[in-house]
Amino acid sequence: MLLTQPEQALLVYLRLDGDDNAEIIAQGPGAGKVSWGQLCDAALRHGVGPLLYTKLKERDADDIPYPLLRSLEGQYFASLARNTLIYHELGAILELLRSEGLQAILLKGAALAGTVYPNIALRPMSDVDLLIRVHDLPRVQEMLIARGYTFFPDHAREFDRSFGRAKMFTRQAPYPLSVDLHWRLLEWPRGQPATLLTEWLWSNALERRVADIPALVLSPEGEVLHLTSHLAKHRWGRLLWFYDIAQVLQYYENELDWDTILAKAREFEILKALQVTLARTVELLGRPPSFPPNFGGDEGGAEVLERLGSERPGLREKAAFALLTARDKHAAILLSVISRDSLLHKARYLATVAFPSAEYMTERYQLSDRRMLPLYYAYRLGSWFYLLVCSLLSVLSQALVKRAEACPEPSRREHRS
Repeated sequence: MLLTQPEQALLVYLRLDGDDNAEIIAQGPGAGKVSWGQLCDAALRHGVGPLLYTKLKERDADDIPYPLLRSLEGQYFASLARNTLIYHELGAILELLRSEGLQAILLKGAALAGTVYPNIALRPMSDVDLLIRVHDLPRVQEMLIARGYTFFPDHAREFDRSFGRAKMFTRQAPYPLSVDLHWRLLEWPRGQPATLLTEWLWSNALERRVADIPALVLSPEGEVLHLTSHLAKHRWGRLLWFYDIAQVLQYYENELDWDTILAKAREFEILKALQVTLARTVELLGRPPSFPPNFGGDEGGAEVLERLGSERPGLREKAAFALLTARDKHAAILLSVISRDSLLHKARYLATVAFPSAEYMTERYQLSDRRMLPLYYAYRLGSWFYLLVCSLLSVLSQALVKRAEACPEPSRREHRS
């Protein structure tokens, strides 16, 4: 993640180790003359406006222009109001599920804002993510529809059941809200590791009061594995998600079992995502207090990162990680193919992607005449083949660039000579 100068200045405020030079950097000297306006714009882009507001209030930063301070204050109270409404609706949904004997685990913002953050305003949310069991999907879907939610499937129904992992439901009144139902997390792993990961998350889920609502959340170890993998999938693109991880590390510092985290990362083939994301989190935001005290004894944070870095992911995981974090978004197609646990499943996946149901094709391409279906099937097949080739070339190119960057300069000169 390459940071702009405003983002670098913003991090000075957000770092957990507290840098007293924040005001100096924000006003420009030594940092490319970053303005307050640029810093506030960066905070808005990364979803940390409410956090920046509280940091400025803590520091009594009186140099920031009043209109910008009011803007940040507005973001803070808007987040507070929206999250209050979200938790009110979430409480009703969870109570409805419990009345029917169903369970759901809160994920990401819905779980974190009301637990690891000091108050719910500090963690803006745009939607609610819930992990459910796949066999409960039809009943949960019926309940949401009965509450006024609608959904717009982006795959044929049989494709969703066989290969999908989430459905989004939206409601516009009395206020806009989206609820994402997940029955499997992450783009990777697939097959048996994915099943084992989901079962492990369920078996280790904890009952907590989230914003005074009784709810299930992931275990501290599950949170670390999920959040680091999720951020890697999004190519480390948002500072708010780094802050989520830092807050989890700080909040659960005396509870985290790092031996379990490492063992499960190896077992579920998400070790690389854990290594890279955790190192970047510490680099950007600093090491949380006492991070972490119980990793194989009395080791501190440096030893943890060193031990994590010494682990070597397998070749299959390395390939998946390269595809998952590739600049070309279509690399996910290749990832979906190689992650199938047998040649038959790979062929089935490709066949379903290339030749979905006629109903899906009609909706996807807005066909008014079903006689056009053969032509659009041919077009779809050609498009997917083209994207597969482009994805492969993109990933290979990215791998070569990384290898060249890692190669010491003298070695490059010797090779050229």
